[in-house]
Amino acid sequence: CLAWEDVDGRRDPQCLPLGGQSVWGTLGPRDAGRPAVLAVAGMDSAAFFHDRADGANDAAASVAALLSAAEALGRASEKGALDGLAAQPALALFQAEEWGYVGSRRFARDLAGFACANEVAAGATRTGEAACLDPLYPSLAFRDLALDQIQAVVAVDQVGIASQGSDGNVQLYVTGNGEESMSLVTTLISTAADNVDGLTVTEASAAYSEDFLPPTPATSFVKAKAGLSAAVISGYDTAYVDPAYHTPYDTGAGRLDAAAVTAAADLIAQSLYALAGGDATNGLGTSADPAVTAELLDCLTQNGTCALARGYLDQEEANLAAEAGLAVRFDSPGPSKYAGVLGPGPNRQPTFTRMGPDGVALFSAGRFGGAWDAGTDTVSAVPGHWEAFTRAYLADQLTRAPSARSGAACATSADCAAACPAGGDAKEECVAGGACACRAARLHLALDVGLEATEALGVFDVVEGGDEDSPIVTEPNWKHIGVEVYLFAGDYVCYLALALGVFVTAASTFVILYLKAKLRKEKLL
Repeated sequence: CLAWEDVDGRRDPQCLPLGGQSVWGTLGPRDAGRPAVLAVAGMDSAAFFHDRADGANDAAASVAALLSAAEALGRASEKGALDGLAAQPALALFQAEEWGYVGSRRFARDLAGFACANEVAAGATRTGEAACLDPLYPSLAFRDLALDQIQAVVAVDQVGIASQGSDGNVQLYVTGNGEESMSLVTTLISTAADNVDGLTVTEASAAYSEDFLPPTPATSFVKAKAGLSAAVISGYDTAYVDPAYHTPYDTGAGRLDAAAVTAAADLIAQSLYALAGGDATNGLGTSADPAVTAELLDCLTQNGTCALARGYLDQEEANLAAEAGLAVRFDSPGPSKYAGVLGPGPNRQPTFTRMGPDGVALFSAGRFGGAWDAGTDTVSAVPGHWEAFTRAYLADQLTRAPSARSGAACATSADCAAACPAGGDAKEECVAGGACACRAARLHLALDVGLEATEALGVFDVVEGGDEDSPIVTEPNWKHIGVEVYLFAGDYVCYLALALGVFVTAASTFVILYLKAKLRKEKLL
């Protein structure tokens, strides 16, 4: 369906691939060459009806845990508690994970080696970051997070519904990916025991079995880098315990244990600190805030335009307008976490635009082979509602250290002309609250590795090099579904229609019987 052509031989695809934009960030601006420890989760869910794929436990709980962990790390960084760590903590939320790890496979492959045929140098773009025009990537900052620099990956999955241990604590499980993860699993268990109140972490029954690693983004990194140490923190042992998994009934914050999500967030923050070289015995010096976790759960499961989300979304809208000239409004999409398709619409693929005197003079999606004009050109990607919120939230929380902010006030990122005080070519951006901060959180294309975008919006080529074990998932192009409404004409018209129907039925019956008798008389029947 992606390769269909019309009668004139022009590409006319009848479907679009599932995807969108993943979100990743580092604590403070990325320090190229420095090792990293990465916490990951999927941000989408699935159900029989896509608009009811709320994924409260499947997706929202994991996202809330990572965002709450980022808030705790941000608070600690304000006090200088994370200065001088050997490795840099990083977090990532991947889109379309339910459909073959689309977001994480693309991200891991790009970290392993990315080839750009038409690069825009750092400093030539409005953000001050290097970009790629073929294929279109608005930011190449991910190249500073090379795959071989990632020391460990910790995934979180379905932590909103957890059992209670014999000691009365929240019970979570950790599963490693083989012998290489033994030290990581031990660190997670000991960190919970030493630094997280009300939590017991137990090694899963099938731990150290590479074939058992639960389906999370960690799987993509394990496949991409041999010998990588990875583990999954979950609310289940060897089998899912949530009967509403992947059903429309996985909905609402009321079915989630906020204390379990807070404990998971605390474990993530404390573990990233310990794995990065911090004091594992005494811990981070702060804990995940239950009030922050509860507010995040409410926003992610019930009210996509809650006061917290609205503040971050308004800032994201203002920045897109100032930096890319895009008028975007992130209205509430409902609680569904279905990834959706990549192409025209809210989950737009990256696009290149050149502004002429009377508006857009040139437009391209997927790739652009021409020369870059810094005065007229922009390359951008418009995220979906949840993607925009999570990116803006991480951009704020991960840059709370004094060294990551110049102290300048702003309304949009266009007001932040200075370079990041921590170094690098990238300009600061305006984060929620009106402060200029270093760029620490970014979007990353979530497109199946077996596909590449063409110059035309919504047209994709199937390419070699994809994962043969994972099919490419697409969704058909649906025609507009509408409803026609007619005014009630009154009882008189109804009785007239009934009488006319009775008359036509009677007349038809008479004609049929007459013709039948006539044909028999003529011996034609």
